Amino acid sequence: GVLPELSPSEIVMIPKICAAGGIQDEALFGSVVDHLGSAWNVLDLRDLVLLWRGLLKWRVGLPGLQRIAAVEAAEALAQQWARKRPPANAVVRQLRALGRLDEMSLRGTNQEAYSLESLGATPSPGEADSILPPGQRAAARALVACLDTLPKTSRSLAAADLLLTLNAMGQVARAWSWLETATIPPLDLDNPGTLPYSGNEEDGEEAAFAYLNAAAAAEQASSGSPADATEQISCLEKLAEGADVLSEALSWHLQMVDNGWISASSANPQMASSRLSTRDLALLNLAFGRLLRRGVPLKIRSLKLSRDLCERLSEEARKSPQSLDGTDSEELVSTASASIYAASTLVMQASRTEHLGLSVLVDETRLGGEWRALAKAALSCLSNWTSCLEAIASSSKLQDAALLTSTEDELHKAIAAVAALRSQLSELENQGEDQIIGDELPAFCENALKDLLELVFLAQKDGSSAALQENKEQDISTIIGSKAEALEAWHLDGSLVALSWCSQKTSSPTLATLEDVLIEEATCRRSVLLERNLRFWSSRFSQTSSLPRRLVQKLQRAELEDPQMDAVTASALRDLAFLFGEDPTD
Repeated sequence: GVLPELSPSEIVMIPKICAAGGIQDEALFGSVVDHLGSAWNVLDLRDLVLLWRGLLKWRVGLPGLQRIAAVEAAEALAQQWARKRPPANAVVRQLRALGRLDEMSLRGTNQEAYSLESLGATPSPGEADSILPPGQRAAARALVACLDTLPKTSRSLAAADLLLTLNAMGQVARAWSWLETATIPPLDLDNPGTLPYSGNEEDGEEAAFAYLNAAAAAEQASSGSPADATEQISCLEKLAEGADVLSEALSWHLQMVDNGWISASSANPQMASSRLSTRDLALLNLAFGRLLRRGVPLKIRSLKLSRDLCERLSEEARKSPQSLDGTDSEELVSTASASIYAASTLVMQASRTEHLGLSVLVDETRLGGEWRALAKAALSCLSNWTSCLEAIASSSKLQDAALLTSTEDELHKAIAAVAALRSQLSELENQGEDQIIGDELPAFCENALKDLLELVFLAQKDGSSAALQENKEQDISTIIGSKAEALEAWHLDGSLVALSWCSQKTSSPTLATLEDVLIEEATCRRSVLLERNLRFWSSRFSQTSSLPRRLVQKLQRAELEDPQMDAVTASALRDLAFLFGEDPTD
């Protein structure tokens, strides 16, 4: 009746209304999906988010045969886009909408959902663990449908749209923790029987038989040959392929910028606005970092682009302090914060053994060297943006002192990431891979840690750096002490580990003072220290540094005078003392 007269933005409200009213009519659902076929490509971002949230809550079908509307809607979308290429902007909007679906909205649809078991079908052995819940299955199908279109649609996207697309993929990887094991069957374009029923029978009996037949077909497919079972589509692999396609397009864009074909002073406003800003480059790297953190196996082209972005950001960081003034300090600090966070995410992922070692083979290409090159570029990016923030802190033109305080969390994350990388490099050196790694990467780590620690503990919140310039030991100790008292537990852990790596080769009075203050702070907090804190230290501390030995001595003496640790933590302390050369009975 009224559906043909509704606009696309009005149709998106029907699933929400039906879910709230408990309307489970098959014929209505089929008509809604039919009308969505012409609406998918024109709906804006807000409408798409509302539509998916409504579909995830809408149950359709007879009692005992109910299922989530989002599953069949996603299948219909995939069928439509597989047969006819959608507009590029529609794909971008769809990916952005999927990135705004949090895990709770997808997980909350599991209990009452349609499944093969509700129809009397029994999954094959091992299949029950690999079958996604309905809400997640719908999201995965829509995600794969979008990623499959990228090879053809990415060429027509502007630089800003490429940024939005890659950022949306990063948001998906960040929010959907179940992606690591998510697989879906290939799309069957020859069998539309899984699509929702759109007939006129109000009782829905024909729809029930259609779904029973679909369940039987699914059960038969699940019991097929092992070769059929290997045809499952991995969401992580699809994300890697999509990132590779976008990396190619972004590389072409950056090359055109380098050649002067795209410039900020271009006479064409559209060409001028398509140039990526420094913050945009940082957001691209952050998207790569989020994909890697979820376990997406990025290809060489994506790793090379990420390294190129780090190098471009480093160059911008070296130029930024020269143009610092009171009007752009907020934007510059925001860009620095994004760049540091992105680089630290990449450094943390580079610290994984499988990335740095020699045994990595992907497409018969060794990625260990590429990862080490990316780690160097990310460390250089960290150091340069740290120097930029230090220049801002010492600039008399800084108008808002709170700007620097807002970057402290990112700086501590960077400290933890670089310390983890340096610790992992030491492990590889002990395994005989030091000749491959060389001395350059460990030196990059130690220099970055020194710069980060000095910025975190010595840059004053009022924007001045008088203590650094005058080099007064009492002033430095006061500054460090006031900041050490406000450290969170993980901040203190990361700072201690980082200091153990950078102080062993640096005879800096500033770092020596910092070491004394942090050891004293850890001793004062021993009543709240947990076993995991001490186990973390033992796995990350430098074996050649004097800091672990001094810390253990201080803690043991304090415990002899006034015991405050629980039994488990005290046992961990004895293990730490044994590991770093102290007699645990002293």
